[in-house]
Amino acid sequence: MALPLFGGLQPNAHTSTPSKNLIEFKAGKMTQKGKMVHPDTRKGTVYIYKSEDGLTHFCWKDRTSGELVDDLIIFPDDADFSRVSQCTTGRVYLMKFRSSSRRFFCWMQDANDEKDDANCKKVNELLNGPAAPAAAPETPVTSRTTEAKPATTTPAAGTTPATTASGAAGGLSSVKLQEMLDAVSSGQQKESVTPANVITKDVVDTLLKCPDTVSKLEQHLPDQLKGNKEALRQTLHSPQFQQGLQLFSTAFKSGQLGPVMKSLGFTDAAGNAAAGGDFEAFVKAVAEATTPAKGDVQEDMALD
Repeated sequence: MALPLFGGLQPNAHTSTPSKNLIEFKAGKMTQKGKMVHPDTRKGTVYIYKSEDGLTHFCWKDRTSGELVDDLIIFPDDADFSRVSQCTTGRVYLMKFRSSSRRFFCWMQDANDEKDDANCKKVNELLNGPAAPAAAPETPVTSRTTEAKPATTTPAAGTTPATTASGAAGGLSSVKLQEMLDAVSSGQQKESVTPANVITKDVVDTLLKCPDTVSKLEQHLPDQLKGNKEALRQTLHSPQFQQGLQLFSTAFKSGQLGPVMKSLGFTDAAGNAAAGGDFEAFVKAVAEATTPAKGDVQEDMALD
């Protein structure tokens, strides 16, 4: 998960303290340009902590200014941290994400490299659980007595430029949500039902043909998309939205969105379904909470 849709929303919300951080080590970040990555010479710290809502944050802070530059929320089984063996001029590590093309490069700044392997293994365990595979063993390097020098520019083999994923999200009627869910779940096993395979491009096109749905959706959209159905359609079909939807699916499946859903005002049934990563049960709970009871409907009709 690890992109602005879920992470880095409040870049100054957390101040690194040894008592709260699950791990921290000296490391500089690197910037990717095309197929090459270039070292940022600032002194930095990589650290991981869990926020009060239970989410795991992977952070990079400028050690000199104290500024928190990167704050990525990582969901289980979405990231892998390993050494870049192609770089021979420094101790460069890469975090790759399964749900997106985002890449985070860093270079170790601690003069002593003896803890590199242990730190790498610990990062993977914190992000994915104890069973996560450890990084490949590195070739022993003679320990230095001074702080490590920046890694030189190195090819980012097999990587693509970091991408920012964002997208619109809107209120869909409970009936439409249930119809979408039924259409998917009728031919698939329950565990395969995710937001990404329910909210397909064909489903989006169908929903945009319904004026009532578009009207409700526009209540949650920026002004430039309101009243412009074609711009809205292009946004919902864009790679950025699809990538964000995949990340949301990964986040939902992890079960870590339960507290978030409850804090947003969803019912306990919907929050519990989210905590269990059960999207089908979540949609049904939302549908039940937003569908008027039969008695209420009859009473309204009588008053008319």
